[in-house]
Amino acid sequence: MTDEPAVKLSASLPAGDRNGLPAIASALVEQPGDVHAAVVLLRAREIRTNTRTGAALATAEFLAIEPCPASSPDAATLHRLLREHYGRRTGNVELPLDQQDEEDNQDPAELWPQPGPEFDSDVDDPW
Repeated sequence: MTDEPAVKLSASLPAGDRNGLPAIASALVEQPGDVHAAVVLLRAREIRTNTRTGAALATAEFLAIEPCPASSPDAATLHRLLREHYGRRTGNVELPLDQQDEEDNQDPAELWPQPGPEFDSDVDDPW
C-alpha cells in the first residue's frame, strides 16, 4: 500500500547572496514573536522510498530566501497570494467581501497567520 508522499526541509540555507535571512536577523532576535514574510525557491534535494510500504519522503532544499518587510508595499500582495494559494490547495476560500474588509482595516504586518501549536510539536519521522 502506497502512502501519499511526505516532505521535510533540509537544514541547510542557501549560500551567499541567495540567503536574505541575515537582513532580518536583528528583528528575529529583538522581536522573536513577530511573523516575517519571505519569498522562497525550493527543489527536491533527495527522495527516499520505503521499500516495504512504498511511502516516499522528499527532502526539499532552499535555493533562495528573500524576506519581505511588513513595511513593504509588497507585503499585502504576498498575503493575498498566500490566501489565494491556500484556498486553492485546501478549498477554504474566503469570500471577496471578507478579503476587502480585512485589507482595508489592517496593517499588512497583522495579516500574516500566527503560528499555532502545530508548529511547536515535533512530528514523528517514520524514517
